[in-house]
Amino acid sequence: MYGSPQLGRFRDMKTSDYPVCVDFIVPAHNGRFWAIPLVGYVARILVLIPHFIVMLLIGIVVGLAMLVLWIPVLFAGRYPKWGYALVGGYLRWNLRVNAFFLGLTDEYPPFRLSN
Repeated sequence: MYGSPQLGRFRDMKTSDYPVCVDFIVPAHNGRFWAIPLVGYVARILVLIPHFIVMLLIGIVVGLAMLVLWIPVLFAGRYPKWGYALVGGYLRWNLRVNAFFLGLTDEYPPFRLSN
């Protein structure tokens, strides 16, 4: 469907007035081992066990921090920088792990909260 006339003016997002543009980077090659239906998912689960353990512990910390973070938001009207870094980093890390597990990327996720 890419490049078909049905896409119309949305085929080239550079000419659109919409402020958001999403670009997908297609890798040169994908790992064939990860694409085997059952074996690939079992292998991904085994490889991601350390991420699941660390993310469980950090998830507990994030949950406890969120119980405290509503107080500065209520009184100061701003989210604290440390809370933003902790919660946002956890969400980014969780997204990277889920993307690898679901086969959206072949890049193994790093063990870090930052980009």
